[in-house]
Amino acid sequence: MNNILKKEKRLLLIRPDLIGDYVLFRNFIKILKQSERYKDYKITLLGNFVYENLAKNIDLEYLDEFIPLNRLHYKYNPFYKLLVNYKLNQKKFDILINPVYSRDYHITESIIKSVNAEEKIGNAGDLTNITGGKKTLADDFYTRIIPAKNEVMFEFLRNKEFFENLLQEEININKPFIEPGSYKSKIKPPKNKYVVICPGASRPNRQWNPENFAGIADFLAKEKAFNILICGSKKDKIPAKQIQKLAKNTDTINLCGKTSLMDLSYVLQNAEFVMSGDTSFYHIAVAVDTKVICLSNGNTFKRFIPYPKEITELVTCIFPPQIEENLCNTDDLVEKYKYASTLDINLITVDKVKEVITEWME
Repeated sequence: MNNILKKEKRLLLIRPDLIGDYVLFRNFIKILKQSERYKDYKITLLGNFVYENLAKNIDLEYLDEFIPLNRLHYKYNPFYKLLVNYKLNQKKFDILINPVYSRDYHITESIIKSVNAEEKIGNAGDLTNITGGKKTLADDFYTRIIPAKNEVMFEFLRNKEFFENLLQEEININKPFIEPGSYKSKIKPPKNKYVVICPGASRPNRQWNPENFAGIADFLAKEKAFNILICGSKKDKIPAKQIQKLAKNTDTINLCGKTSLMDLSYVLQNAEFVMSGDTSFYHIAVAVDTKVICLSNGNTFKRFIPYPKEITELVTCIFPPQIEENLCNTDDLVEKYKYASTLDINLITVDKVKEVITEWME
């Protein structure tokens, strides 16, 4: 019969990691959707709920559905986990694709094992978040493993490697980018030139002291006549208030917890430059083509920090002296800090940051 409907083909894409990881990955969704191999598939993205606002505003042109996942609930709440797995299996996916390089057994691999799909494709990955024994076990959950070079590689390029190997074609994008399009932000930044300070960090040894940020805020306001905006999540409100209290020469505008990711993209896009730790804000700034000073203790060196020059030259990274004095020996730094760094970021001095800013302004 001519009117028999063709079975709808469904693909589940998994990306449950954090905001910065998503920014370095999201441009490949369009490539996947427009590829000859997968153009006829309905694509569902299972992603971290923390970047839902961004995905639903700029990626639904290429996604048919976004399913938010709370990582902690999935890992520690058995009822939540059962519910997520049940909902996913109700969708009856034909193909599941997990491009995550550093797979973890209790979240990504648990999802892979639980979802019923005829074809399951994963990244060869590394042992950052999983033991060798668990990885060997988890590899059997897949019908196909995409090979990956056994070397430290910047994460955007790692994603590019995965999708080129998956699609068997060259991909001609060279950097992450976010295009807000027609999005109308409710946030009205100052009409005059402004700089955005992002003081948040995931760990104490990666968070520059509020008094240091306050010193830079005063310097930028007094010497360079910039307005100062402080951006971050709700948990960054405390260091932001400390910066406001300690800054003596300027009235800062505190937007911590007041912006969606789309609002934040808009604010960063129109800034003179952004000063941030090695966080999602640093990656979003790069994606909207804004200059960034990134303060880092060297954590995951080369994988997330610094950006390779072939991707962008808008980023200037400042490290503790132990790294700054050894930047000519990249291989040694990668070996020491490819997984983590215990260096205190507060070894970076205010004078050093002022020096970098002054060079920029000349």
